[in-house]
Parts: sequence; structure tokens; C-alpha cells
Amino acid sequence: MDFGAAVREARRRQNWTQAQLAQRSGLSRQAINLLEKNRGRVSTLAAVEQHLSLRSSGVSNGAAWGERIRASRLARRMSISEAAKVAAVATNTLRAVESGGGSVDSLARVIAAVAPKARLKADGGWKSGLTNINRGGLERLHKSETYRTPRYAFSPLLDYCPEWFEGRGCDPSAGDGRMLAEIVARGNDGPHWANDIREEDEARMRATLPASTTITVGDYLAVADPPHADFMLTNAPFTLAIDFVRKARAHVRGPVCILQSVAWQGTRKRSQQLREAGLAYVLNLPRRPKWEVDVGVAHSNIWDFAWFVFLPGHDRLPQMDWLDERQPFPAS
Repeated sequence: MDFGAAVREARRRQNWTQAQLAQRSGLSRQAINLLEKNRGRVSTLAAVEQHLSLRSSGVSNGAAWGERIRASRLARRMSISEAAKVAAVATNTLRAVESGGGSVDSLARVIAAVAPKARLKADGGWKSGLTNINRGGLERLHKSETYRTPRYAFSPLLDYCPEWFEGRGCDPSAGDGRMLAEIVARGNDGPHWANDIREEDEARMRATLPASTTITVGDYLAVADPPHADFMLTNAPFTLAIDFVRKARAHVRGPVCILQSVAWQGTRKRSQQLREAGLAYVLNLPRRPKWEVDVGVAHSNIWDFAWFVFLPGHDRLPQMDWLDERQPFPAS
């Protein structure tokens, strides 16, 4: 399977440079360059897949490539050693791939062994649908390429513990500001701070949010002195999310709520970082978010997501719970 060609085609369909895809994925341009040459880590592939329209076929279903590999291997009744021999990789390498790790080259070798008919390609259907809808054509299509968090992914969190969202709030990856707008609609006028918004969203946000809301454009991690806030609510880039949490501790007095895939807690090093940062709750969403765009269809998501809530001074193990979008219930 040529992962590099599929990623390159999907990127070019969206008219992104390698640097632009890297910025959206929280990676370096060099990491994208290596991936398009079928080099680098599976974690890099996972990070960019959240931002590209890619479609796989001929391989078992699963939330991540490791799960698909294992399901395909078991469907063919192959042991780990048998599959490793056919793929010409070490058994430990195959185990690493099935656990979501390893290199892209190893992943491709294993797929060829357990799912020889598997294919991955850029999904062109979404693009053609949008260009038919918009008078502005491709120019408008690329401007709409901001993935917005659907309301059902954050409203249950606001219902879960409303007292977390009192006072001044901030969203350093605001998009169109819809999460802060929902907080305002629930009676909290702020003032709030919305950062990292698109130029074409600014007028819409000015009309939706109170005049006291500060709306800025820029890289949150590069902001020297962010406004003080009582809480943070944001969907941060995967590889930068822990840096968002650390920076927030300097200007956010209360809870820091980060929407991330459950894979965010998946390594020993990351788990230790999250505990040291005061992770108090992991609140799982009942369904995977579909990232919305201005027009056309929402982008499907292969990952399960959760809200990671950090509280100041918290030094115990985090509590795990599930959010219910139909019947909210309070946190204990």
C-alpha cells in the first residue's frame, strides 16, 4: 500500500502545501515530507488522517490501522509469527504495528501480508460536491477547509458540570467561536477570548459574541501574555495539546478542557505528563465527532474522542466517565 502517494494526492486535492498540512496536524514539514516518501512513523500517518479525506478498502474495519491489521490477520486465521514471516518483518515489529506504533514502511509490509487487496486513496467525492455547490469554485472550497467541532461533541460537556464554565472563558483554537457562542447562549456573557479564527469568520463572530469578547488571530503558543481566564475550552492540535495545557496554567485559573482522541493518553510518557498537569477527568463522547465544514458533507472520524479536564491542584488519579448527549447528568 502506497501511503505516501495517497497522502500526497489528498493534500494536493485540498490545495495544501506540506507546510500547511503540517501546521494543521501539529507536525513538522519534514515529517510530512518523509511520510509522502513512505517513511516515518505510523503516529504521523494517524495525525494527518484526521485532516485529510482518505478512503481505505479491502481491509477489516477498525478505529485505527493497528486494529484493522489485527482484525484482518485474525480473519485470515494467521498467527503473529505466520503474518510476520509473510511480511518479512520481526514478530515484535508486527506486534508494534498492531499496537498503533512502528514505521509506515512496516505497516505497508504487514498490510500486504494480511490484506493484500487493501487500497488507500484520496476521496474525491467530497471535493466535487463542494465545487458544484459554490459559485466561488475551488477558491471557496479551500477557504472552507476548517474542521469545526459539532455541537453534539461539546454541549454534553457543558451540561455535565455547568459550574466549570462560569466567569471569563477562552478558546485558543476557536475556529468560528461556536463553543464560546454556546456558553454565551447559556447566560455567560464573559468577557471571553477567542483566538486562532479565520478572517472570514471574524464578522460572524462579532455579530454572535458580546462586544466585550476579544477576538484575535495567531498562534496561541506564540502569544506572550494571553488574557487571564477562569476556564479554557478548546479542540487543540493533537501533538500540541499538552503544550496548550502547560501554557494555560499561567493564565487560566480554573478548568482546562481539551477535546482529543483517546489515543492522546496512549503512552507511558504522555500518561505521566497528563497526570503531572492535573488531569482530573476523562469524559468519553458517546459517538465519534464528524468534523463540519462550511458547506457539503461532514468529514468522518476514525477515532474515539474524549474531553480531558485538568483542574488546578489536582494530584490524584483521574476519573473516567461517559457523556450523554440525550440526558445530561452532573459530575460528582
